[in-house]
Amino acid sequence: MSRSSSQRPSGVKKSKMKRKLDDQSSTVIKTLEEGNKQLMEQLKKTSAEKIHHMETQKQNLAVKEENKILLCDLSSIQDPNVRVYIQAQQIQIISKRNAESQDQQALSQTSPFGQYFTDLSGSGTDFPDY
Repeated sequence: MSRSSSQRPSGVKKSKMKRKLDDQSSTVIKTLEEGNKQLMEQLKKTSAEKIHHMETQKQNLAVKEENKILLCDLSSIQDPNVRVYIQAQQIQIISKRNAESQDQQALSQTSPFGQYFTDLSGSGTDFPDY
């Protein structure tokens, strides 16, 4: 079975057309994959921002509730059990806030270079005290 010369170009054309369609399909698939990847990244970013916002809202609400407890007038509470409970809550809140304040002060006082420049005040060096 021999093929004529007219059949060969038709086969070549078909294979070229198939390659062209495959290339176009690959390009479309890559474009869709890239779009999906960007969409997923944006969704993750938005989700993280939303979680952060919700945590901030939760902290703000907790602070508001703590402030309500701190501002309670103990003399206006008739039930001694409730008064003792509110007073204990106030003490706990104040202790927690004092500890947080001390932690923040400690962080602000530490220098990122403190471990490298511990003796710059003049002790053990030729530098004068300042």
